[in-house]
Amino acid sequence: MKNRTRLGMMPSLIAAMLVLSLFSGVVAAQSPAEQYEKDKEQYKQITEKYENTKKKFEDAKDRFEKVRERLRNLNESDELKLKAKDYLVSLIDHTVAHLEVLKYRVELRENKGIIPFDASRNIDDHIAQLGKIKANVQSATTYRELIAAHSELKEIWVKIRLETRYYVGIVLNYRIDQFITKTDNVTVRMDAATQRLKDKGIDTKELENDEARFKELVQEATTNQEKTVEMFNTHSGFANDGTVTDAKAAREFLLQADKSQRSTIKSLKDASKQVLEFVRDFRKLSRGEVKIEGGATSTLSGN
Repeated sequence: MKNRTRLGMMPSLIAAMLVLSLFSGVVAAQSPAEQYEKDKEQYKQITEKYENTKKKFEDAKDRFEKVRERLRNLNESDELKLKAKDYLVSLIDHTVAHLEVLKYRVELRENKGIIPFDASRNIDDHIAQLGKIKANVQSATTYRELIAAHSELKEIWVKIRLETRYYVGIVLNYRIDQFITKTDNVTVRMDAATQRLKDKGIDTKELENDEARFKELVQEATTNQEKTVEMFNTHSGFANDGTVTDAKAAREFLLQADKSQRSTIKSLKDASKQVLEFVRDFRKLSRGEVKIEGGATSTLSGN
């Protein structure tokens, strides 16, 4: 099985969530300080475990492959079986660590109620499955038994990877919807800022063009997001409980959904830049004599 158990499985999408905080604020800042520190420490512990298991897995994999190459014609070699066991056990431990990180993320307060099924239960089921495979590996006496365990492990990992991407996609959709909702307030504040300059007799054509472009980009994002949401409502390849029913269909659905979300996020990022352009033009036109109520982009954002 290829070593694709990486914490950042969808780095660009997860990083894109930071973009959505331009108007909505930082989640951590909304949490009680004591609870936030507790959550941060817990997250640190599970990610450290993840990194430790990754290192052990990579070392065991390297040792196994070296022995397999040296003893390629001796499949029942005790040395080969021992290295294969170490490799599989470390791989299972690493996969469990990945699931624990995923479960932590799913159960974060800001994610509660977003995923419309019990994702934590699905994760626990996979961890239990992995525990059984690990027991079989540890008790195996033949290389054939280890090959069978490896095949079973590959099948489970395919489901885990697809379900992980599905969960992340659902949460990202929610964040995108929140962002789009906030754009109405941004438009209202743009209108108010523009009107202040008009009242002073200042030509506001540049600001009006900035706002028109902002609205155009938001509409692009909104239209595309509606298509994305429809894909998730259909969720081809996944049952209503979030588990994979057809890996090929699930993979195709996620591929299309990923592409659609990236397009939406690009429009929203461009819209965010347009707000900054509006602020720069406002400051230039007002020459400091008129200010956006509240100061800067924080006021436009409604924070």
